[in-house]
Amino acid sequence: MRLLPVAAAVLSLVAPLAAHLPEVQERRLGNGLRVLAVARPGSGAVHALWAVRGGAADTGALPPVAAEALAQCLFNPAGPGDLGRLEGLEDLLRAEEGAFEALRLARLRRAGPEAEAREQEALRVHHVNTRARLEAALGDAPAVASAGWAEADLLGGGVDLAPGALQTWLRTEAERFRRLTLSGYPGVRDRLLASVEGPGGAQRRALDALLTAALPGEAYGRVAAAPREALEGLGWSALRTWARRLVVPERLHLVLVGDLDLEALVPVLEATLGSLPEVRGATGSERSTGIPEPVGARRLQASLAVEPQLAAAWRIPSGSHPDHPALELLAQALATRLKERFQAPERPLASEVEVACGLPGLRDPGLFLIRLRPAPGQGLAALEEALRSEQVRLQREAFPEEALRRAQRQLEAAQIQVQEGASALAVALARAQVQQGDWRRAFRFRTLGRDLGAPEIQAVVRTYLLPERATTVLLEPDPLLAPQDPLEARLLEVLRKLVQRQVSDPAQADGIVREALRQLRMLTLAEREQTLKLLQGQVKP
Repeated sequence: MRLLPVAAAVLSLVAPLAAHLPEVQERRLGNGLRVLAVARPGSGAVHALWAVRGGAADTGALPPVAAEALAQCLFNPAGPGDLGRLEGLEDLLRAEEGAFEALRLARLRRAGPEAEAREQEALRVHHVNTRARLEAALGDAPAVASAGWAEADLLGGGVDLAPGALQTWLRTEAERFRRLTLSGYPGVRDRLLASVEGPGGAQRRALDALLTAALPGEAYGRVAAAPREALEGLGWSALRTWARRLVVPERLHLVLVGDLDLEALVPVLEATLGSLPEVRGATGSERSTGIPEPVGARRLQASLAVEPQLAAAWRIPSGSHPDHPALELLAQALATRLKERFQAPERPLASEVEVACGLPGLRDPGLFLIRLRPAPGQGLAALEEALRSEQVRLQREAFPEEALRRAQRQLEAAQIQVQEGASALAVALARAQVQQGDWRRAFRFRTLGRDLGAPEIQAVVRTYLLPERATTVLLEPDPLLAPQDPLEARLLEVLRKLVQRQVSDPAQADGIVREALRQLRMLTLAEREQTLKLLQGQVKP
């Protein structure tokens, strides 16, 4: 049979892509634990990934950061304390928990500076000694970064193994999950407390402000919250109690990618992981499934110790909804268009452009997000105005078919590329299985079988990305508390003197100065320097 040249070219492209779909074997052990495996004979290694269904949105009365703490405890290299080989370890963990809590409460009390200082020092010494006894019992822990991570809907952790080490590892993991000692929690708590003040803490605070504004009252609305006080108040006993409810076979997923034979491994899996006690009714409480009716656009402007940024977000359905592929394609095409507009070399408005679909997770209705950081010399007000014009354009103009085809090919290519590395493939399979109930959704654009057209994209735009559904959040440091440079500090000093001559109310005066500084941030450095000279001339009597 002869093919037209164009048709032959198309088939030559499609056939190799289809061949890259992974062959995933599935097994469900007798206690409900699910195993996914991709055999790659001759690779000489196996990547093993754990995924627990339940994450920062499932912590209940505990702070969401408990999910991150548990993931780091669960997926650190197992030591003697995790395997029941240290007598009296739980008593030492309880003692350390009590000493840390006593010191925390003493710091919260206000009983007079001298008395408080004496009490705190005594409790600090007691905690140091208690911690030293615990660490002596545990021995030297391996100096490696934790392989555990937490998301809104899952806890995960992976490890690379030699094929011959897989059976030993399975026996070790079964014992770890059976005991759930969480012996490394004091060290994990220290690392998380240190990260609160670092760059990651600032990014987390920005995400928390966005999610709280866009998803008020929802489980997803609090997943990024990690105040220092909440973490300090999270005790080992409470974390372990939650772990025993969450880390059960019904919620556990093991993904294996590499040099293995699943059929030969099944008896070992049943003898190790399959021996974990079954816990019935561990599916968890139901969470939000619908999108509330719009109550009008919302706008939040907040002072936060983060880099200036602007975000616009809309509620969209969960990842398993039929409209989600169109929303993903929209996000890909829109990201390209916004980068062309906001990062034009001749006049850049934004230094960073991000478009995300399904934030912070895909199990529940989440967010379609546009996030921008202003370019040097640009302010949030100008960026907001430019984004508003793009939102109007989005409602009125359909995407060109060529742009949509390019975006869909990019998504298809990304779903092929993720299969190149064992770790990336395992994570993709785990996320799709845990969040959407089917690992095949990790490759939805490879199995879609058709191109999504402009009418379908415009339909989801006019269904979900309506102006009255938008939540806009503007975040930047308070210029009164954190001037961005020495020049702004001098401007602050001069403006305060000028405003205080006319306004007697301190709060009103601060508001005027704050807004003036925000407006001045939109000027170039030379313009700001000239403005300072003019203002200094008015201050002089």
